[in-house]
Amino acid sequence: LFDKSDVKKAMVFVDKAIDQYIRPNIIQNAEGRSPEIEPELFPPGKCIHFYSDGYSVSGSYAPCTYFDELDLARTMLSDHLIKRGYRRLFLELMREYHDDEHFAFDREEFDF
Repeated sequence: LFDKSDVKKAMVFVDKAIDQYIRPNIIQNAEGRSPEIEPELFPPGKCIHFYSDGYSVSGSYAPCTYFDELDLARTMLSDHLIKRGYRRLFLELMREYHDDEHFAFDREEFDF
């Protein structure tokens, strides 16, 4: 598609542009910048924490501050691949919360 010499010319042009316009700003900003601030995780709204108790998956309301950091675990990926699916789990939690085994989401409001 492109001749090797054209690619080489383009790369030389890009390298020169990086050296001339971008690299000086990076070096300047690194010397005069303020210390980095750790990002703070704070999910908005009401939070429901789904968790495994070793036998099944359960859920409960949790304060948003509960999620202000991530805890890494070996089972993290499998914990988030809930076989029954988040919708069904959330529906079970809402039925328990409303004490109504026939509770259902309004399809127009929650199109799962």
